[in-house]
Amino acid sequence: MAAADHSTHPARRSTAFVYWICVVLTLLVGVFLAVDASAGGYGTPAWVGTSIAAIGLLALAGLYAACALGRIRLETSILAGRFKGKATYLHVTVVCLVLVIGADILIPNREAGSLAVLFPFGIAYWLSHATSEH
Repeated sequence: MAAADHSTHPARRSTAFVYWICVVLTLLVGVFLAVDASAGGYGTPAWVGTSIAAIGLLALAGLYAACALGRIRLETSILAGRFKGKATYLHVTVVCLVLVIGADILIPNREAGSLAVLFPFGIAYWLSHATSEH
C-alpha cells in the first residue's frame, strides 16, 4: 500500500503545479485588466464591468488555488440532501467565467481581453477530468 501512495505523490505534485499555473495565468489576466483600467478614460459602466471582472478573476484564482492545495476538487458536489450532485465547484467556475467575460462587454475598447481567462479554465477543466476518480 505504501508503494501505491508513493507513486501517486509525484502525480499530486504535478497536478498541484498545473493548478498553480492556472492561478498565475488567471491573475495575469487581472493584471492586464488593471493596467488597462489605470490608463484612464473609463466611465461608470466600464468601472462596474472592471469591478465585476476583478471579483470573478479573484474567485477563479481562489478556486484554482484551493484545488492546488488539495482543499477541493472541481467535480465535488457542493449541495447536500436531495440536491446532491446538482452543483459542483466546476459549475461555480463556469459562473465566474461567464461573469468575467460578460463584464468585459461593459469595458470600452476591450473586445476580447477577458477571453484570455478561457485558457486557464480549459487547463483546469481538463485536469479535473484527467484526475477524476470515477
